Amino acid sequence: MVKVKKDGFVVIGKEGSTSDGEGFGKGLYLAGVECVDHAEAPDGWTKWTIPGYEYIVVENHSGAFEETLGQMKEEGVPLVGAVHDYTDPATGKSYLYFPMREV
Repeated sequence: MVKVKKDGFVVIGKEGSTSDGEGFGKGLYLAGVECVDHAEAPDGWTKWTIPGYEYIVVENHSGAFEETLGQMKEEGVPLVGAVHDYTDPATGKSYLYFPMREV
């Protein structure tokens, strides 16, 4: 588990929703790409401005999401925004970014 700070950034993508079937209800997601601040979203797409956060970053694997949330809860670290999934194009490795503090 690594902590990093990241300034705010802009993402353009497609919104969707999910349901886990166990009472969670509906979760929103945005599948997109980070882009320049002045980019405009095409019709039917969404532009989100993500504020700057300090993140806990873990390599994604089966169970990583649940394990990290559990560890954060044990340590009293709040989750203050949506978790980001990032795949490094150079390595193909996937990482989860858990926002813990707005900067």
